[in-house]
Amino acid sequence: VHAHVDQRALRAQRVDRRLDGVGGGGVDAPVRVRYAPSPTGELHLGGLRTALFNFLLARRTGGAFVLRIEDTDRTREVPHAADRLLQALQWCGVEPDEGPHTPDAPFAPYTQSQRLDAYRAAAARLVASG
Repeated sequence: VHAHVDQRALRAQRVDRRLDGVGGGGVDAPVRVRYAPSPTGELHLGGLRTALFNFLLARRTGGAFVLRIEDTDRTREVPHAADRLLQALQWCGVEPDEGPHTPDAPFAPYTQSQRLDAYRAAAARLVASG
């Protein structure tokens, strides 16, 4: 008679072992992870999977889950897609700690096109420093 093996429990144990090395300090070290979709349409299953894994890792370590909108491809951008992405994540229980919905957070703005001035200033400092 074969003993019943709980495959989900085995996978969870493997994930736990992998997480033990995260951040060099094991699962006790808080991590800051992000999900950075392009606002070119609706949230799809692969994007939700990525967001969920990052969200769970942030929760497990006491870290932060950040939503950053990669709106650099303006020709493919769909109006209101970023808002719908956030709503879909929230509907699934994946609530970002920071993102476009938290404009006063310390690392705002979280939409790439709104960060152009900061990028230009950083580039100018690099050029000036040689």
